[in-house]
Amino acid sequence: MKQSILWAAITGSLVIAACAGGPAVSGGGTASTPDADAGTSGAGTGLPCDVAQVLSSKCASCHGSGAQAPSLVTYADLTTGNVADRVLARMQDTASPMPPSYAGTSSAADIATIQAWVTAGKLAGSCGDVDAGPATPAPTTCASNASWTRGNRGSEDMNPGTACLQCHNSSVDGPVTRYMGTAFPALHEKDLCNARAPVGATVEILNAAGTVVDTLPVSPISGNFFSLRTGSAGSYRARVMVNGAKVSEMVGLQTNGDCNTCHTEQGTQGAPGRIIY
Repeated sequence: MKQSILWAAITGSLVIAACAGGPAVSGGGTASTPDADAGTSGAGTGLPCDVAQVLSSKCASCHGSGAQAPSLVTYADLTTGNVADRVLARMQDTASPMPPSYAGTSSAADIATIQAWVTAGKLAGSCGDVDAGPATPAPTTCASNASWTRGNRGSEDMNPGTACLQCHNSSVDGPVTRYMGTAFPALHEKDLCNARAPVGATVEILNAAGTVVDTLPVSPISGNFFSLRTGSAGSYRARVMVNGAKVSEMVGLQTNGDCNTCHTEQGTQGAPGRIIY
């Protein structure tokens, strides 16, 4: 399954991550030193190695080649219009930083690297494809310190974080609805952790034309949400709302309504982790 969905964009607010074409984002890895010889590891980015390294370690999970979010990989990507200046501004923005705080904000050294390059005139460099190093699982969390312990006993709050429709499709007792998932406070919350979503949180489903066609309440206990509709999900986007204010929004269209199949503890098929409220 290749469905190009990313929930983050450098030019807008945080957007939800969902199933995407390309590798899953594991997070937590430490990037290795990039190869300065463009001929040994690929065509190169056209960027200085230190700049390419920051972009690879901090931005590539959502802004890599082939992503639906704007690409931040090559010299041309960064020097078209004022993209580099916007990247620097978002890295420096303490209120709405990129990367977002839950994904690991940029260090002072990262910001200094990009700032020095921008100030010096955004000069081209020679660096091969950056080796991000071996992927290592990000540490998992459970902010509420409370978990579902009742197994498959029926409840709207059962088994938060697990693939709901996958389970319900294999059970004669479980209702099978069009959309099901869990919204969490952080990317790498554990399976079965009660998400304790804020009162008033909802997930809105939008059709391909951008019209809201379903509004799913998010449980303040587990973070679970589900539709009362049945049948195929069709092509849709989703966004998380809290008391009418948009928190995050899916950029591209999705067709799989079993949200937690991609929004796992570590994320699969390009999703960086959990749906975030």
